[in-house]
Amino acid sequence: MTTVINTNISSQIAQNYLQNNQAAVTNAITQLSSGLSINSAADNPAGMAISTTLQAQINGQTVAQANANTGISLAQTGQSALTQITNNLQTIRQLAVQASNASYSAANRASLNQEVQQSLAQINTIASTTAFNGQNLLDGSFGTKNFQIGANVGQTIGVNLSQSVQTAQIGQTSNTTFSVAGLANGGLSTESLSVSVGGAPAITVGTSSAGTAAGQTADSAYAAAAAISNSNVAGLTASANNAQKFTYTGVNNDPTAVSAATYNLTINGTNVFGQSGLSVGVGNTVSASTVLTAINSQSSNTGVTATLADDGKTFTLSAADGRNIIVSQGTNGAKVLGGLDNTTQKINNVGGTLTALTVGAITSASSGQLYGSVTLSSSDSITLSGNAANNIAATYDNATNSADSLQASQTLTATKAFTPVANGTTAFYLNGSATATATITASATDTAASFAQKINGSIALQQAGITANVNSTGKLVVTNSSGQNLAAIDSTAGFTSGLDNAQQFTAGAFTAGTTGTTAVTFKLGGNAVDTLSFSGATSIATVQSAINNDATLKAAGLSADIAGGKLVITNTSGQTFSATEAASGGGDLVTGLATGAVSGGTFEQTTDNTRYSAATSGSLAGIDVLTAADAQKAIQTVDAALNQVNTLQGQLGAVQNRFSSVISNLSASEQNAQSTQSAIQDTNYASASSALSRAQVLSQAATAMVAQANQLPQQVLKLLQ
Repeated sequence: MTTVINTNISSQIAQNYLQNNQAAVTNAITQLSSGLSINSAADNPAGMAISTTLQAQINGQTVAQANANTGISLAQTGQSALTQITNNLQTIRQLAVQASNASYSAANRASLNQEVQQSLAQINTIASTTAFNGQNLLDGSFGTKNFQIGANVGQTIGVNLSQSVQTAQIGQTSNTTFSVAGLANGGLSTESLSVSVGGAPAITVGTSSAGTAAGQTADSAYAAAAAISNSNVAGLTASANNAQKFTYTGVNNDPTAVSAATYNLTINGTNVFGQSGLSVGVGNTVSASTVLTAINSQSSNTGVTATLADDGKTFTLSAADGRNIIVSQGTNGAKVLGGLDNTTQKINNVGGTLTALTVGAITSASSGQLYGSVTLSSSDSITLSGNAANNIAATYDNATNSADSLQASQTLTATKAFTPVANGTTAFYLNGSATATATITASATDTAASFAQKINGSIALQQAGITANVNSTGKLVVTNSSGQNLAAIDSTAGFTSGLDNAQQFTAGAFTAGTTGTTAVTFKLGGNAVDTLSFSGATSIATVQSAINNDATLKAAGLSADIAGGKLVITNTSGQTFSATEAASGGGDLVTGLATGAVSGGTFEQTTDNTRYSAATSGSLAGIDVLTAADAQKAIQTVDAALNQVNTLQGQLGAVQNRFSSVISNLSASEQNAQSTQSAIQDTNYASASSALSRAQVLSQAATAMVAQANQLPQQVLKLLQ
């Protein structure tokens, strides 16, 4: 070593080590004092960043657990209130069952009804006052709100309390009423009907059969309701009724008649005036009250009762069990006129044919049978399918039929594989409109899946409620929720969508006439379906409307539109369409239907399945038990309300379980995060203590070495002696 005095390198080295060791002592003391291995970013920059992120996660999860616990408390509050509402509903149901019993008088039922109304009021009180932290839970105002159950954005659970349980918002029942006149001849004795309640598998109704009483034929509403009831569809009630209106003009034997005459009025095979009839003297008139009394005197034999309106002339003949009503009337007198008339009443666009007696006409009979209606009701949803359901929904112009409130859902399933060609097209029509709802074009490279995507991408089809997918066999399936009949027609030769379920028939030239009548007979497969007659002055628009308003043609799958001044018939029956024209009285109207031809469509034999959902109506707010019938209705309404309340309780119970699961998961996650954070930032006391001892020893040694190094320059003095 060079002997120098200006620079003491050894001392500097010893001092550096001393400083480092003192820093190590300070660091060890800091860690041991704070319990943290990271006390500043300089200690461990990456560790500090990771630890801070973990701390944010831990803090968020701690709060999220508190949020979830709050959610549980809210759900428990709502569920407790719903339990009380359920108890009140059960009380109301018991009272309704009690009031349904024939042993109770009107006064008894009035007393029972008071308790019913008090229970309804209590339900409203609970629904409107149940709150959590100032927010109402059961009146529908809460809506759907999210609970933050995680440390990060988007980690939420939605709680849906938009369903109000006030009496005006629960207890709706599903129901539909249809006239069996809307079914083909034979009713449910020849047509199939399947019924599903509450989304359960559909049950096919058995064949209807005749009863033993007059008018209870196999095609009657009585037989249809009995067949439905006997099919044991759980939760479904079927009832039948038949009410027919007539206008009565006093039966009069003209004063110029030679002698008294006999008036006979027969209902369901029974002459209500007895076998000998009612004698009407010369110049005498039979009053409406006399006819009323006679009809009701034979109700045990006919099954028909009569009521007379305040106007003194409007009769309503009713069969409470839905049996058919057959009415005929006659006389042996040539100068007798008057009686019952039902020609102003129309059922399925066909007017009644029982006319009042006129001078010289000695008989007047109804044409066929006057059919009743069937009412289906349930506390849950009702869905109908089958041929009968199609015909029920088709009778939209039946004044006694509310079945057009049925919401149709039609499914077309292809049975042929999708086979594209260049620029192949499929046009979709609703109710046969010649102006297509949308036309979808396929290229040669399209597949069933890509064609389905094009259908789903059409705004027009989206708005119409038409969607498509591909089933497990690779075939196209189209669902139509528009409520209108869907026809799909391939308009390019060689292109097969598999959905083509219709043909279009374009008529020849339409020629407006001025005189006579033209009768057009519509045929499918060569067999006549229906005949419509048009006067010479009828316009093409009127012909189109008459076709579309004819229930028989609609049920057969025929509809009409106008394109290029010609009638266009869309035919989804699967059979060849044709028509004939027959003129009478010099008729010169030409519809062109007799000379037309098929202009599109190939009947690719798709599977067409249409289901109809009944509308819902009523509510718990409107019930009472003042009569046995009202009590029966109340039972069904309460059952519907119980279903809704039970569903809401189930939702709240499920969300409580979710919150509990979230809390368990968050607790475990928080524990793991804290463990990771501890491993990063907490002091390892064994290691830190060892480091402190080492640093202290080294610091003492370094201090001694500094002292020794400072003595080295003094050795130079010995060289100077």
